[in-house]
Amino acid sequence: MLRRRIAPRRRCPRPLRLAGLLLVSVMVLLQAAALLRPPGARAELAVPFVVVFESSSGSSWLLQLLSSHPAACVVGFEPIDNISMTSASDHASRIRWLGQLWAPRTESEAGWAAWRRGLEEASVFGQLPAIRQSLQRCDRRRSRAFGLKARLSRLLTDTVAVPSLAQLMRARGARVLRLSRRNRIKQALAEYNRLHAGRGQFVASGAAAGSSAGGRPAVDANANATGARPSAAAGVEVDLERFRAALRAVERSRRLTARVLSELGDVETLSLGEPRTCPSLTYVRSSGDRQRVRL
Repeated sequence: MLRRRIAPRRRCPRPLRLAGLLLVSVMVLLQAAALLRPPGARAELAVPFVVVFESSSGSSWLLQLLSSHPAACVVGFEPIDNISMTSASDHASRIRWLGQLWAPRTESEAGWAAWRRGLEEASVFGQLPAIRQSLQRCDRRRSRAFGLKARLSRLLTDTVAVPSLAQLMRARGARVLRLSRRNRIKQALAEYNRLHAGRGQFVASGAAAGSSAGGRPAVDANANATGARPSAAAGVEVDLERFRAALRAVERSRRLTARVLSELGDVETLSLGEPRTCPSLTYVRSSGDRQRVRL
C-alpha cells in the first residue's frame, strides 16, 4: 500500500517570521494605494500610516525595515514623542505636525522642499536632528507611504486630542499598524533587558539610525531586545522585583494602546504580532516580473 510521505512542517526563526509579516503588511499598504486609486489619479498617491506600538514589541526594528523600502518615507524614531510635553497645546502641535507629514507635496522639487521645511518648522519636540536625517533618505519621486511610529497614548491626557487625531486620520486616509507580541513574558524580558541590563537592540548591535545634537549616536529610548539574547541565557541573574516591574510596564503599555485605538473609532487598523509559520512573500518589480521569495 502506498503511503503519502508528509514532510515535517518547517519552522521559521521567530525574528524572520515577524519580519515576514511586517514586510507583507507594508506591501499590502503600498499595493492597496495603487489598486484603489481612481482612474486618472496620480501614480504617487500618498499612503499615510502610523505604527502604534507596545513597549519592547520590536517597533524600532520595524522602523528600520520600513525605512529600507524605497517607496516608504519613514520619519524616525519617534518624532512627536516628548514625555515632558503633555498640555493641550502640545497635543495640538503633535496633530499639526502629523497633518503636515501626511500631506506630502511630490509634484515638484519646490513643493517637496516646502513640505520638508514645514515639517522642520512644526517640530517642537526636540527631535529635529533625527527628522532631518530621516527626510534625507526620502525620495520625492519614489516615496508613496509616509509615516512614523508614535505612542499615541500620550494624547489621552486631553479629551479633545484623540477625536481631533481621528478626524485628521479619516480625512487623510491614514492607516494604523498596531504592533504587539503574543508572548508577554518574553516581551517583559525584553523590557527588563532594555531598562536594567543595558542590552537593547541598538546597544547589542551597535547600530543607530540617527545622530544627536552632540554628534553621538542617538539610541532609541524604546529599543527592544530583539537583537539581544535574554539575560538568563547569558548567565546573568535576573532581579525578580525589577522583572515584575517590567512586566507591569508591559501590561500598562498594552492597556493604553488598546484604549487609544478604541477611542480612535473606525480608523483602519492592522494588528501585527508574531506569526507562527514562515510566510512566503510575493512582490512585483516595476518591470512587471512577479517573483516569489521565501524567508
